[in-house]
Amino acid sequence: MAPPRWKSAEQLTWLQNEVPTYLQMQKEKKLVRFFELLYPKWFRSEKSPDHNDANIDQSSLDSDAAVNEIIAELDHENAIIPISDVKKQSNLDAELAEALKDPIKHRGKPARGTRDLKEVEVYSQLHYESKVKPLVSDNIRENKLALPDQRLCAVRHHTSECFAKESEDVKESTIIAGYISRFTQTAICTEGGGDDNCAPHVRHAEKHREKAAGAKGMAQDKDMGGPEGRESQLLEGRFKIGL
Repeated sequence: MAPPRWKSAEQLTWLQNEVPTYLQMQKEKKLVRFFELLYPKWFRSEKSPDHNDANIDQSSLDSDAAVNEIIAELDHENAIIPISDVKKQSNLDAELAEALKDPIKHRGKPARGTRDLKEVEVYSQLHYESKVKPLVSDNIRENKLALPDQRLCAVRHHTSECFAKESEDVKESTIIAGYISRFTQTAICTEGGGDDNCAPHVRHAEKHREKAAGAKGMAQDKDMGGPEGRESQLLEGRFKIGL
């Protein structure tokens, strides 16, 4: 049975529309980070499962207006505003301040069992089959690369080389894809949220980590003399010397 979808088409469209705006603001040094403003809008959209406007109370509308006011102010004044001062300078209400508190506290924290992908790794996910793989195949065939390490080096070399030669538009789209991946992992797979709240690749990584930890524990038990491990050895030693 396939795992449940962790992100709907509407959510993906929302991210693709919102993220470039924040990245452009960050590029122009209008924002140090954009997650502090993007997170609250994401979570408020998640709180209304039927997306019915009738269920949105006035406080949520006021919070949205406050966030939009910040973005408009930054966009028109071209001023650098530290994220730590956003709450002070925009007179946010108590509800929005509470919504911002948790994202600010956990900003930049990767999802459990994952790490942030480098730009070249994101590029490989997007363009390996179409741009990198043909070059790697030619290299393997021409130089008769039989060892796995040799082939891996060829993959890394051609991936880095292709990425370096790409246009600025392709590189920018790669950066945006990386930000979207990072945002969705951090937002959806929350601490203590359970497997159902995690992306499939996050659950996959977590299961492999648990299996590795279990295998390590079994090996230690075997080396130490049984299921109780070192404790059983100590007890056995005490019996031998008459304690």
